Amino acid sequence: MLYHGFIQVFLLYIYIPLRPVCYRIIMVKGLILMLLFNLGTLSEHFRSTKSGEDLLHTQLEKRQGGDSYLWTSFFNQKSNAYLMALLKEWNIKTLFLSVNPTMDLAKLRSFKILASQNGIKVDFLIGENSYLEEDDGFTHLEKVMIEGRDLGFAGIHLDIEPHTFDDYHENIKVYSKRQIKLYTQAKKWCAENGMDLSTSVPMHLPIEVAKNLSRNNITTYIMAYDHLSLEKKMDKTEAIRKILKNNYRWVFEIDDFPDYTSLQETENKLIEKGIKGLAYHDLSQMNLFKK
Repeated sequence: MLYHGFIQVFLLYIYIPLRPVCYRIIMVKGLILMLLFNLGTLSEHFRSTKSGEDLLHTQLEKRQGGDSYLWTSFFNQKSNAYLMALLKEWNIKTLFLSVNPTMDLAKLRSFKILASQNGIKVDFLIGENSYLEEDDGFTHLEKVMIEGRDLGFAGIHLDIEPHTFDDYHENIKVYSKRQIKLYTQAKKWCAENGMDLSTSVPMHLPIEVAKNLSRNNITTYIMAYDHLSLEKKMDKTEAIRKILKNNYRWVFEIDDFPDYTSLQETENKLIEKGIKGLAYHDLSQMNLFKK
């Protein structure tokens, strides 16, 4: 449309000298008006484009940053440069890294330096359910936490899931009591050692355990896994989310989504509902997911 308008102006410019003076005056006025109209249209076009860019920027700001999990097997398979590129692509801010005896410690030291340079916090991930098989499981957990501290990690992340035990439903009160004791002891230890503490929990976390996490100010990652609708997941977690207030994150299982667009749509719905703390399980599933 703008192109055709300027073509008309150009033709008038050629045609004007061929007309009498009186016509020239009228046509010059018309030429000026046409130029002003086209410049106004062009200005509106750029304002519209700018508005679209601002909207896109706002949407990106809403989704800035998230957390993720990384297990030793995938860490060992990929170069540090590859892992760092993947973390930056997803804009990961905190990474929970599992360390087992097969971990390449020299590679780990280099990775932690790279992460620090890129503003990524790396916490020591402990995923072991056996600490809740007895009343004093912290004595065993503490030994592993010391390893994380000595390796120079900034914090501890506990992924301890008693709900996977066969007798969990029959003995839920026993396991809840053990969880509360374990979390309280772990929080005290982390405070004494200058380390952060966070944990992953299922959507059906017992209320008394959620209250303990809130009292101890332990950042909680709600594992919103499976193929339930988002509305059902919101209903299922409403009680514990109210207890945890703003100190929780919503964790996506990447494999629950058919493509990246559907994940983005769900993220946007959560943001609209006021849930902005997001996390993704896990980095190996995120690998190539956006392609």
